[in-house]
Amino acid sequence: MIYGFFKKMLVCTRRNQDFEIPRVIEFLRNNLDRLEIYISPLTKAEIIRGLRTEWNCSKGEADRIWAAFESELMVNYIENPTISNDIVELANLTRFKKRINNLIHVVIAKEYNLIFLTGDNEILGKAKEFYPDIISYHDLRAMLQ
Repeated sequence: MIYGFFKKMLVCTRRNQDFEIPRVIEFLRNNLDRLEIYISPLTKAEIIRGLRTEWNCSKGEADRIWAAFESELMVNYIENPTISNDIVELANLTRFKKRINNLIHVVIAKEYNLIFLTGDNEILGKAKEFYPDIISYHDLRAMLQ
């Protein structure tokens, strides 16, 4: 859901163009009086890895883009998330085709009793049995309107 912010900011920075905040991020930012955004180190690591490896950013570029994201959404950190044996239960619940990272995010959200916002249809469809507080961006928009 948030990858578009980073890719768009990187492209605009490299082309010396004005950056326009993606609609999803703008919606979240405009509703910060009703939302709290939580990010785990796993999320930050995924983004930084993508910036450095897939988009060939320098460490400085990646850090600046991440800092811009933090400031846009006033991000709260889950400092020391633990990954319990719930991850095994979730992985065994059904056949997930994608990597385990998204399952780890669900387990962290459950551990902290947070709503997990995702654009991953497989997680939306299959993981709700394990943790019902998983919603899509469209669900969130409907809830807040």
